Amino acid sequence: MGVPVNARAWQRIPELGTEVGLWFLVRSLQALGRRPAEWMLRPIVAYYVARYPGIRRASANYLARVGVEPTPRAVSTHVFTFAACAIHRFLFVADNVSGFRIENHATEVLLGNGRAGTGAVLLGAHLGSFEALRAASRRTGARVNAVMDMRNAQLMRRFLERHAPDANVGILEVGADPTDLMLRARDCVERGEFVSILADRVGPGQRSTQVQFLGGTAELPTGPFLLAAHLRCPVYLVFGLYLGDGAYELVAEEFAERVELPRADRDGALAAYAQRFAERLEVRCRQAPYNWFNFFDYWSD
Repeated sequence: MGVPVNARAWQRIPELGTEVGLWFLVRSLQALGRRPAEWMLRPIVAYYVARYPGIRRASANYLARVGVEPTPRAVSTHVFTFAACAIHRFLFVADNVSGFRIENHATEVLLGNGRAGTGAVLLGAHLGSFEALRAASRRTGARVNAVMDMRNAQLMRRFLERHAPDANVGILEVGADPTDLMLRARDCVERGEFVSILADRVGPGQRSTQVQFLGGTAELPTGPFLLAAHLRCPVYLVFGLYLGDGAYELVAEEFAERVELPRADRDGALAAYAQRFAERLEVRCRQAPYNWFNFFDYWSD
């Protein structure tokens, strides 16, 4: 299971902006509220769309695959949706959801059928806002621990450490030792907590497998499914879809009671789980087409 060059192209994309710029946006968000801050984003988004042709090409390619005509306006809407979800994260981290309308269909699935207090793995994607789900979960008493790779987000890390120190609560950071991550994740599940991981982007040193996704061949990491198999707990797909004007819809569906990897065909089983994930992700992308945020050359073909 190899990885073509473009599958990890996102690692070579530098962080855009400065810590001062982030500080200004967040302070504006806190002082003025969500809507004025989003209006301030529009000229910034217009600049980046004009300045970076790679972003335009990647967005247009994806939009065409998902059935949206890739006009300049559609591309700008796509990038703006990403920017809006990014700044909303700071409000969710601060547990400030007063300016949002969150329709939560996920909690009933995750906590229903006697599962309250039972740990599980939550598979997500760079689709909408996972932080919206974590914010909603805090109101139910459920704890969601996010597996995150911060190596390509040092600017964001420094900003959060300085201005929002509580943001790192419930984060399982990917490091050099995968065994340590497995042990920490297992402790979370044994305490009845959720462990979330995004499964649509291949990270440094990760193995991958090919899937058919939105009419082309793409690479998905196998690590999330290996983690789920190791934890031997239920697995759900979860997404926080942004519908615009402060409205989010939280959705969840059962993916597997257990991820089983038979010794006789371990790679084949991993490929099958990855393909099933890709098929469900495609459904959600078509449901909320401007919500998928992978602005690089994603497809192998």
